[in-house]
Amino acid sequence: MRWVWPAMLWDCAGRSLRAIVVLAVFLILPLCDKVSGEPRITIDHQFWDFGTVTNGGILSHDYCISNAGDGPLIISDVISTCGVCLHAYIDTTNIPPGTRTVIHAKLDLRVLDGAVSRDILVNCNDPQNPASVLELNGVSLRMYQVIPLSPVLDLTAGPNVTTAEITPLFKLHAPLSRVSCEDTNFRADVSPEGGGTFLLTVRAADWFPGDSGVVAMTIRSSDSNDPPCSIGVYVRNPPKMELLPTQLTFQPQAEEQTRVLWLKQHGSSLLALLDAIPPSSNFHCEIDPDPDGYDYAIYVTASQLPSTRGRIGALLLKMMDASHQEKDVNVPIYVAPP
Repeated sequence: MRWVWPAMLWDCAGRSLRAIVVLAVFLILPLCDKVSGEPRITIDHQFWDFGTVTNGGILSHDYCISNAGDGPLIISDVISTCGVCLHAYIDTTNIPPGTRTVIHAKLDLRVLDGAVSRDILVNCNDPQNPASVLELNGVSLRMYQVIPLSPVLDLTAGPNVTTAEITPLFKLHAPLSRVSCEDTNFRADVSPEGGGTFLLTVRAADWFPGDSGVVAMTIRSSDSNDPPCSIGVYVRNPPKMELLPTQLTFQPQAEEQTRVLWLKQHGSSLLALLDAIPPSSNFHCEIDPDPDGYDYAIYVTASQLPSTRGRIGALLLKMMDASHQEKDVNVPIYVAPP
């Protein structure tokens, strides 16, 4: 009788173990099914009709993207069908099951006139719906005629002036008289030209530190009932000096090899190139000046270069301005990996 109890205990333990295994299987199988499940994309208000609006600014709209499936939803692409007037970006591209994200759309009405129909293409890993289309529709009423539509302020030859004619296509309560611009490097004025047309004049500061880009300006009248006129002025302001390429790279070899360094200058304060001094006797330089300006082609020939990769020195360019002040410009020289 003393062996009966251990046998009974072992049998009970075995049954309990089998019960635990069966229970674990029932619990784990749904989880495995979720992990290996498929995503399913759903879109709230896929079609947006913004109605009839004036073309004085930018419209914003958010599309809600949800994952109603069992697997993670991956958004691979969000593509606008118009790179000029419609821009779209997404908060996150990896959407777990039961969560959502937002696609933000911005429609620039300032370049649109009449009926508007634009699309945003959304590609994802939903096997049932891998490509979706978000639609924007409406009518843009033109409030102002601007010639040119995007005036250009070219600072290549120093501070410059650009103008644009603005003609209201409706009756203003008061004439256009104020121009606002967040960039204090510019001065802008608007004045009547006769015949209902106004002239916008934009000037840059004597020393403009910015790069090329678009500067937004808003023209208003003294009456708040008149809609504003928004204009983007493109500023062309290339670097005063360009080195192409910005560094010289040679191969680790004994044979001669030549690279060409282009030095281009813009603006009114041009520098004269006096000399190009290499870092060692392994290099030889020849300067070919542009007869029509202050641009140069510099031919750099190297030989007997070491096999050690990395920077081995710099080409020293000796420059001089109109007041005979010298300026040094260094161009790094590298040896590429063998």
